[in-house]
Amino acid sequence: MVENVFVLMLGFPGGGKLTIARELGTALSGQVIDNHWINNPILALLADDGRRTLPDAVCEQTAKVRQAVLDTWQHFVLPSPTSSSRTPASKETREAWRPTSR
Repeated sequence: MVENVFVLMLGFPGGGKLTIARELGTALSGQVIDNHWINNPILALLADDGRRTLPDAVCEQTAKVRQAVLDTWQHFVLPSPTSSSRTPASKETREAWRPTSR
């Protein structure tokens, strides 16, 4: 069984990343973190239509949301080391999954 795997999928819009991620999530008993959870709150506030160039500071704001999502996932959603059910992660598990950069 594969444990402690983080898969990052990059590609063009409409390329099937989310479809593949959902299949991987099921196959690996993992959780999919969709980038729309991170981007949509900020882009919706700006009424982004995908056609205009957004200010550079928008990336800084989405980075804050991304970090909040990942921190929440790391501290409250990761499976415990002895179970495949999602329970609050132990300190050791949280440390094993700690992002390498902020």
